[in-house]
Amino acid sequence: MTAQHGLSAVLCLLLLAELASAQNARLSPAELDTARREAAFRPRGLIYNNDGDDVFAAVERVSPEALLAQRTTGIEGTQVGAIAYSTTRSFAGWTHETRACAPFLVTDGAFAHNMTGELIAQGTDPLRVIVDYCHDQGLDAFWSMRVNDTHDARNELMRPQWKLDRPHLLMGTAEKAQRYGGWTAVDYGQPEVRDLAFEVIADVMRRYDVEGVELDFYRHPVLFRAHAEGGVATDENREQMTDLLRRIRAVADEVAAQRGRPLLVSARVPDSLDYAAAIGLDLRAVLEERLLDILIPSGYVQFAPWRETVALCHQNGVACYPCLSNPTNSDRPARALRGAIETYRARAVNAWYAGADGLQIFNIFKQSHPVWNELGDPGALVGLDKRYFVTFLGPRMASPYLGGGQSYVTIPTLSPHAPVTIEPGARHEEPIEVGEEITAGGTLDPEVLLSVQFAQLPPAPDVTVSLNDRRLVAPDVDGGWLRYRVPAELVLMGDNAVRIECADDAEAAIVWRDACLDVRYPRPAQ
Repeated sequence: MTAQHGLSAVLCLLLLAELASAQNARLSPAELDTARREAAFRPRGLIYNNDGDDVFAAVERVSPEALLAQRTTGIEGTQVGAIAYSTTRSFAGWTHETRACAPFLVTDGAFAHNMTGELIAQGTDPLRVIVDYCHDQGLDAFWSMRVNDTHDARNELMRPQWKLDRPHLLMGTAEKAQRYGGWTAVDYGQPEVRDLAFEVIADVMRRYDVEGVELDFYRHPVLFRAHAEGGVATDENREQMTDLLRRIRAVADEVAAQRGRPLLVSARVPDSLDYAAAIGLDLRAVLEERLLDILIPSGYVQFAPWRETVALCHQNGVACYPCLSNPTNSDRPARALRGAIETYRARAVNAWYAGADGLQIFNIFKQSHPVWNELGDPGALVGLDKRYFVTFLGPRMASPYLGGGQSYVTIPTLSPHAPVTIEPGARHEEPIEVGEEITAGGTLDPEVLLSVQFAQLPPAPDVTVSLNDRRLVAPDVDGGWLRYRVPAELVLMGDNAVRIECADDAEAAIVWRDACLDVRYPRPAQ
């Protein structure tokens, strides 16, 4: 036997061994189902949602390390268990090496430092860089696709050629936009749109070693023409979207069976079955068919109590990761209070209390932000200062994408965007949920402050404030706020009733704007 023939024989044996190994690694349908459930419910703590704008940072030299330095390096060792990395600039414009359409390689204007093209020339791309980092650090990597992102409606540099060549697939024009959503939104009622979405998603599943894909229906939640023009999506629209998800699920399972481990499908969605149905997403059917493994409910508005959404997910074998989005209140002081770490802690505590399997953090990108080391473990939140509100987000963002959107909100809405007017002789009550025993069984002794805000501070005799049926007295006055010191034992785990009464003889109605409960713990001696 010649050396060449010997080498060929060795290569053949190696190839046969590799094929046999791959065949052995294939998962049966029953094994895949079990593996999917186990992977979906594996503790991750936090999913870090990165919108991918780090690819546009000015760096001295383009490299994987330069990209990672912007928003990623330093996340290792925190409570983050997964990164959901978006490469979507707009539909049909992605900053990874797509094969179904051209990648987003623009290097003009705000995108002058776009690293995508150079990284591809180096044999990688932004998504591969993140995937490699995650695997080096023992984290799960998810690719996040914004299902109908329309940032290109305001910035023509973001508008991909695919859209320019197919104006008939868009909801509107620059001269005549539809009623809801950016005019560059694509119509998922068109087969060509659904096919491209499927091809791009399937391509990522097949060519990138991701643990899963995330379908972000919240950026932006306009999917079908009937809804965009002022109505609601049709039954046919909902079936079209469900069928697309079936196709995606089939590819995920096909790839998972071949590689011998699950490929998860998650979705970031409005946490209202009715609102989701109105925009074209039959969430109930999607969950019952278990087309998803992880549901990421909520965004700029929360529609329903976390416990209801968690229960719906769990009864269908789907993990639930409530999304803690950044507050978008147009009232700047209210936004600042809600953007504080104390408020994020309270939001996290309430989500964990409702049975969440983990949390997603949206629109926070600094690796040094304290959320990464605090919110992903309920135990780590014990003894940390918190600020609980009647509502953290308010209803404002429920309507910009759907007519009458605020009517779908089923949780309290008291906030500067939705104040309550209390007439003389009347009373009104709102709950503040506290998802923990603030004294930790008597081992902690926090200071508690209930603050209520009014449009105009009423005279003292005209207003009575109570917490859990106990009348509060001697408040501090701080602008339009009354601040009451509250005994810690008065605060319940669960809903706490804040009641405002307007005196019978008050000269005017009281306009109640906001309320929060601050829980502050003594600092340990240095």
